Amino acid sequence: MPQKSNPISCETVIGLTSISITIAQGMYGAMTPGYERATGEWQIEWDTLPIVCAGTAGSLSLIVEITRNLSVNKERMKENLELNQGLIMSESVMMLLAEEIGKQKAHELMYRLSKKSSTENKKLQKVLEEDETASKLVNFEKIRSALNPTGYLGEAPDLARKSVVNWDSLFPENGRSGSKGINY
Repeated sequence: MPQKSNPISCETVIGLTSISITIAQGMYGAMTPGYERATGEWQIEWDTLPIVCAGTAGSLSLIVEITRNLSVNKERMKENLELNQGLIMSESVMMLLAEEIGKQKAHELMYRLSKKSSTENKKLQKVLEEDETASKLVNFEKIRSALNPTGYLGEAPDLARKSVVNWDSLFPENGRSGSKGINY
């Protein structure tokens, strides 16, 4: 289909990763020698290690190309986050509620409210506002904040920045200068 832009490089990375994971499992056999690195078990390293290293190197090379040509459409990402009525942020709200009622009760409450949101095709925020239990536990300003995807990133931004700095220091020729559409 000419209109499609298939991410074949991404599919290749997934394939190489699957191969490496499968083959690397054979290395566990090398970890169980009968007596002080007896013959037999360690020879598996000769075949598995080069294949895993080659697959990893190939994946990393493709990832460099993928990220160099990556274009991020922020508006489309926002639209995608709203496709399921805000349910993608139910865990964030659950963690907020857990501070008040404990994780298990918060999970049960959010499970019920998420199901209601989905069944009635209502935004999760509206369902939360209408629910007496949720509204008594947390003020709506905190709930609105918990429903904001940009506020629930954890350590991801810090880790991403550190990764980029580390990458640039190791491979300056593959650094940010060639990236398109990515803001570090």
